[in-house]
Amino acid sequence: MRFLNDGVDKVTLLATQPVDIDAMTVTEANAGDDHSGSIVNPLDVNFADSARFTFKTINVTGNAERNGRTNAAGMLRIVREYDAATLLVDATEDATFAAFGTKGTAVKLAIRRGPKPSADEWETGDEYDYIELETDTARKVAEDDQYIVYDVPLVFSGTSAAQKVVVAAA
Repeated sequence: MRFLNDGVDKVTLLATQPVDIDAMTVTEANAGDDHSGSIVNPLDVNFADSARFTFKTINVTGNAERNGRTNAAGMLRIVREYDAATLLVDATEDATFAAFGTKGTAVKLAIRRGPKPSADEWETGDEYDYIELETDTARKVAEDDQYIVYDVPLVFSGTSAAQKVVVAAA
């Protein structure tokens, strides 16, 4: 069955790297902070083309290439949260910007890409991507005239696991 990609991405910020990034436990996944409610759709964190290098044995003709190391790229568009009474940043509700809004912050993301609703807890058997990135300087989005939002560019730090499955707690 096919599902619409609507309200199904879950972005969890982990405090520490899972013991095994290829087999994250349900306990490790649920220990993180869910930031799905403050990230604007579509989620723009994903794997990119691998680095490539020329490689062939002497008996091969043509321009043979091999895949090198994995790459990833991303940008988080974050909705800012303000206190209605004071019109100042709401320190409690603006947790996503606080977590990602400072340049040079190392972030460890577990991402579930549907079809379960974003609000559902992580469960054994959920498919995930694990990507470690570093934040760049957040910048105000000029073209969004609905809400106050910021884009936070993400730089890949080299650690990742793609399309893995959450395992039961040890």
